[in-house]
Order: sequence, then C-alpha cells, then structure tokens
Amino acid sequence: MKPNYRIILTTLIILTVLSAAIIPGMALVSTLAHYSGTCYGFTDGSWSCPWGEFLSNQISYMVIFSLPLLFLLLVG
Repeated sequence: MKPNYRIILTTLIILTVLSAAIIPGMALVSTLAHYSGTCYGFTDGSWSCPWGEFLSNQISYMVIFSLPLLFLLLVG
C-alpha cells in the first residue's frame, strides 16, 4: 500500500501551524491567570508594568524555551 503524501504533508503543515499558534495562546492564558501589575526580570527585580508588556514578556519567554522543540519540528 502506497502512502498518500498529500495527506501526510497536509497533516504536518497543520501540526506546524498549531504548534506555532500555541505559543501566543498559552502566553495569553498565562497572562490572564498571573497578571498582577508587576513584571519580574531575571536580575532586575520587579517593577510595575501594563498588561501588554507583561504579555510581551510571557511570549518572549515561551518562544525562548520552545525554540529547540520548534527547530526539531522544522527539521522533521
């Protein structure tokens, strides 16, 4: 039985798009759950910040931590 490569390619494209969309989605959920008006830095301590800056920080952290997994997905 010969595999249908169009189905496999479509499935991989959908999985890639969902994997890329989950990063801002999870950052939004994390921001909604944990925002208290304070941003925390690695060595800077903490400071008051608006909601958008907190969300931006969350997205940045999630992208940094998921880069190895996204690279493996891209290679696959």
